[in-house]
Amino acid sequence: MNSTMPLSKPSPQERWQAFSKTRLPKWTRRQKWGGAAGGFVAILLFAVFVLPYLLPLTGPQAFDPYQLADPDGAFVKINDQQLYYVHLAGEGETVLLLHGQGGSTLTWRETMPVLQAAGYNVYVLDLPGMGLSEKGLEFDYSHPAIAETIVAFMDSQGIEKADLVAHAFSGNIATQLTLSHPDRVNKLILVAPTLFYTPTAEVPPFLFDLGFLKRWSRVMLQLVLPEAVGEQLRSATKKDEVVTDQLIEDYSRILHTQDWDLSVLGMLRDSSHNALSGPIQNIQVPVLLLWGSGDGWATPNAADGMLRDFPDARLVKFEGVGHLPMHEVPADFNAALIQFLDN
Repeated sequence: MNSTMPLSKPSPQERWQAFSKTRLPKWTRRQKWGGAAGGFVAILLFAVFVLPYLLPLTGPQAFDPYQLADPDGAFVKINDQQLYYVHLAGEGETVLLLHGQGGSTLTWRETMPVLQAAGYNVYVLDLPGMGLSEKGLEFDYSHPAIAETIVAFMDSQGIEKADLVAHAFSGNIATQLTLSHPDRVNKLILVAPTLFYTPTAEVPPFLFDLGFLKRWSRVMLQLVLPEAVGEQLRSATKKDEVVTDQLIEDYSRILHTQDWDLSVLGMLRDSSHNALSGPIQNIQVPVLLLWGSGDGWATPNAADGMLRDFPDARLVKFEGVGHLPMHEVPADFNAALIQFLDN
């Protein structure tokens, strides 16, 4: 009698392998490449549209601006936007100080008390979207719009006329204000100014309405800028010792306010509208240019054209000084400023 050994039952893995080899369709080369491309697209879409919302905003903790304000600081509502300012009262002419990009009222910490001691009525303003002033993408950050906001601020404080002192990019704003409201300006003092004579290329506004792009921009700004404040200040000055821990802390105050990164995006969005509305030859008030000879951010060579085009302009150059003469040589800076204002 013949006996046979029973056949062993295939394992689940073996059954599936046999099924997939005989019953399932085989992928062609094109299908394999298509599948790989589809996977890549899926990963890319995830990285672009989903990942930015999973990444945290890593900037410094935000505080109420009232907690960060100076003892002599105040807030005022102008055109539905809250602005921060400091007022040091005096009996003489009103001097309005305007900071540059990344600056604030604290840019003028060495200048304000000296001007007040000289008898001037001193106002220092945080420009819209900067310092402790209100921020957000809903505001117009173009220089003509900011100039009109400054005029409205002057109206709110009962300031008929002022001497304008403006640093860096706010020199363009102060110049625009003088062109559009010549009756509101006594003298114009420009510190290492950047003037925009022609419009720049426009960034398509719709890009700033794309949620994922806005989120990516905020993630990157909050990751990079807080770490770069000290280095930016050192690159702006000629001597590193000028950049103290206190100065870095002063310029970092804006990073502790809500939506500072959105104001950066708003300024980029509106930057194509910053060109002056007329030639600077139309400005009839006395103009003083204050410039560091070693300024690597706003080249002092630009002063030559301004001296030629402003009808009444003079230049004071600080040797061996960079972009921040109010911090680098405060005594010399204040002396030159007051001499011009007193004249």
